[in-house]
Amino acid sequence: MGNMMEFFAGDADRIGKAIDDDEYDTLDSAPWVSGRADFSMHLLLEHLDALTTTAADLVSAPPLKLSTEIQRCVAGDRSKAWDWRESSADTLSTRWRDLIASVPERRADECARTWFRAINIEGEPELAVVTAITDLIRLCSAAKEKDHTVVFSFSA
Repeated sequence: MGNMMEFFAGDADRIGKAIDDDEYDTLDSAPWVSGRADFSMHLLLEHLDALTTTAADLVSAPPLKLSTEIQRCVAGDRSKAWDWRESSADTLSTRWRDLIASVPERRADECARTWFRAINIEGEPELAVVTAITDLIRLCSAAKEKDHTVVFSFSA
């Protein structure tokens, strides 16, 4: 199946519990989840650092990396550093959320192309990639508006 990587916005503790209980399917309809963006597309965790840096460049913000904005583990193996876990769900900083929210949706395509060049992927990004970035921008915008937490979830 490859790596599963998703972002959620809402009540971080309840999202974490649903993930720990392997109840992913409940997250789409849960009233305490305000958004979901799927990034399950053969990526490495470092690629999301590059996406964050690309987004920062696009809006002339100070560079950030996703990996330095991980805050609290809400699901998974809490005994290991997050990048050594087989699966994890962790909250991201409001600084990261607000950076992604500041990217205009109309620039998602440009963001995808620039990101692909940064991680040395040949060719144009598929529509699914642009859709994922658009979904992430919408998720972060909604989370910022409602002051919700963004949770990043992955499993190898």
